[in-house]
Amino acid sequence: MIEEKIIKVKVFEYDDLSDEVKEKVLESFCDINVDYEWWDFMYEDFTRDLAEIGIKAALFSWDMGRGSFFYAERPLVVDERKLLKWAGWDLRTREARDIIDYNDLSIDTQHFAGGRAYNYFPNNEGLTGALNLKYRDFLSQLRCQYDYLTSRKSIEETIRANEYTFLEDGSQTIHI
Repeated sequence: MIEEKIIKVKVFEYDDLSDEVKEKVLESFCDINVDYEWWDFMYEDFTRDLAEIGIKAALFSWDMGRGSFFYAERPLVVDERKLLKWAGWDLRTREARDIIDYNDLSIDTQHFAGGRAYNYFPNNEGLTGALNLKYRDFLSQLRCQYDYLTSRKSIEETIRANEYTFLEDGSQTIHI
């Protein structure tokens, strides 16, 4: 017959740990809020925003570690009229009418890094500048959200909300 053993272990909630052990726990949980596609809802909103101004963008990549950049795969101008109107163009001008009539807008480059897109519309600095501002705002939102999710406050909220428990040394009890 197998002999049963009972082991008693004292467990602690996060707030009951010493300050030193809390720091250890925070370090080990530093990516808890950003470990799996935390940016999805932001991309969905941004893609919807782009569609509202006449641009269709497929997949995005986001990399915080290489200078904060993102890459929009295969962006297409699908509605020149919306894009020009958004950028503040007078649609009655000959230049605007030519662009609309001949579908004369194409996006050459897809990436945006360090606060600057690279030559989106090679023959139109005004549109490139307007799109740069849109992308700069999006990148700023991503950075702010990332900073918040990796902040002490947010990590502690997640630990408390999930009711994680720890050993006295800060090891999570799920690993016992």
